[in-house]
Amino acid sequence: MSSPCFGLTLEEIWTLLQRSKEEYQLKDKSPTSPNFIFGFEGPQTVTKEAVSHEVFQFCFKYLEKYHPTYTSVRHRNHIRQSLNDFYGEQTFQNLLGKTSITCHSNLLDENGFIKIDFYSDRKIFIPYKWDYTNKEGLLYLSEEAEQRNGRVDSVTLYANANCKKEVRKDRNGYGGIDEWWLFDRCNLVRIEYDENENGFKERTCLYDGGKLLSCNGVGEVEEKNARLALALGDTDSALLHFTKANAEIKKEFDKPSFKSCIFLQEMISLEFQKKDFSSFARDLDEFLSIPQCEKSSLDILIYKGYYLLYLSKNYKEAKHIYRKASEEYFKANGEENPELILNLSFAEYSDKDPLSCIASLERLRERRMLHFARFYFFYYRASCNQMLFKYEESIEDFKKALVKSTSDEYHPLIQFKIANAYFHLDKKSEGTPLLIQALQKNLNLISLIQNDPLYSDFFDSTTGKQFVSKYYLNQKQK
Repeated sequence: MSSPCFGLTLEEIWTLLQRSKEEYQLKDKSPTSPNFIFGFEGPQTVTKEAVSHEVFQFCFKYLEKYHPTYTSVRHRNHIRQSLNDFYGEQTFQNLLGKTSITCHSNLLDENGFIKIDFYSDRKIFIPYKWDYTNKEGLLYLSEEAEQRNGRVDSVTLYANANCKKEVRKDRNGYGGIDEWWLFDRCNLVRIEYDENENGFKERTCLYDGGKLLSCNGVGEVEEKNARLALALGDTDSALLHFTKANAEIKKEFDKPSFKSCIFLQEMISLEFQKKDFSSFARDLDEFLSIPQCEKSSLDILIYKGYYLLYLSKNYKEAKHIYRKASEEYFKANGEENPELILNLSFAEYSDKDPLSCIASLERLRERRMLHFARFYFFYYRASCNQMLFKYEESIEDFKKALVKSTSDEYHPLIQFKIANAYFHLDKKSEGTPLLIQALQKNLNLISLIQNDPLYSDFFDSTTGKQFVSKYYLNQKQK
């Protein structure tokens, strides 16, 4: 059964749940795939209700094993209510595009209540947020793996469900608390930082009504000047001040600080805009070498992918970076980013890896895309199919790309590739007119086929000879 939009299918949800049970060693009688064997006592087809029941079963087993102080619902009526009101709605949201699930214990448990959120990395469901409620039903504690790396790095204490009292964070990844968010009457009033964890809070920021009032600490003056310059549109001055701020951080700390990541990211962005690719590459390497920067480096991965793909033409490494960037985006947003997938597909095509290219494009399925993105989708899929000698499929997609194109910039190349497909299918009568149109618009395409025996008849013709003469005349004039 396919999903009605572009979320997970029921079969995919089922498979994710079974893999998760195996990962967390939660045994039951459900088949590991939605292909049910004869004699299985459960449902014989995958339905929304069957998947909802599997989510409930997974949660029941997970809570029983990893949070035994909390109980799951056991009474038949309570189970039915959970399936209808909670787990059934989750399955519906999965079909619409959401890729996470939530487990909860018995609301009537005298020990209180726990709610656990899981995200999907396409292989299994992984827990990342734990909400704890006392026996009066009041939320008092939340733990979260904000970086989705399996390690709790943020703890929130509540005065009541909608009122935070304090948040403690491990932003640098060294294992201790290095940020304290303090609240007064539910409003953020102060953030304190001890980024090198030496017991001295070297930076403090004050807030009023959630709005930043002021900060003081290492590199603060330089950062303030940099952001003022940015606001005025003076990017050269902003880059200079961010560079100075980063130098101040290096003087203060033996290890890189989380602020190092912030300053370096600003520097990289400005260097990219200025096309100063030498400085861009140097600072990008420094950023990626700092462990705590890796957690939130999606923008940096995108910059690096662009640099590798379009500037240095390192297609193999570009594939690796765009795969990582697309997974990071999916992990954070629960959906695909068409621009990242299209760049990934282009990198795979350029690296002569058409099977991976087709597989990557399949991830977009029928996802809604802007007109120009849909053009590249058809163009890349056609090009990769052509590399796989699937000429009929490539012709169909190239024609769709022509329809979706908003300018005629790519028309000669697309007509040339369609002609190539027709020639390989021994339909030269259909391919020759397109080849002539392409060469009329871009004579340099001759260099790609002049020595190819597939086109010998064309170049022996009067029309072919005329194009060759024009081509060499143009080469001499250059």
